[in-house]
Amino acid sequence: AIGDDRSLNLPSISLTVKEMIEGLKRVAGNRPLGEIVSVPDPSIQAICDGWPGREEAPRAHTLGLPADENLDSIIRAYIEDYADV
Repeated sequence: AIGDDRSLNLPSISLTVKEMIEGLKRVAGNRPLGEIVSVPDPSIQAICDGWPGREEAPRAHTLGLPADENLDSIIRAYIEDYADV
């Protein structure tokens, strides 16, 4: 089912850092957040600029690998798993 090369792209969503910060603030509610600092690093930005803006994952979907619905669901799952850590 996976094929001879055994590689595939995992389901994902495309987000900006700004969208991630907004989602964190939206979902965290009254939970205290640490300081969020955004300082661009040109060398890291150059790497990220080479990444695709959107990735398809047809083989993963065919195999039934689940995809996250949206950022809020990812944050909620993280809070459920690690809020007490």
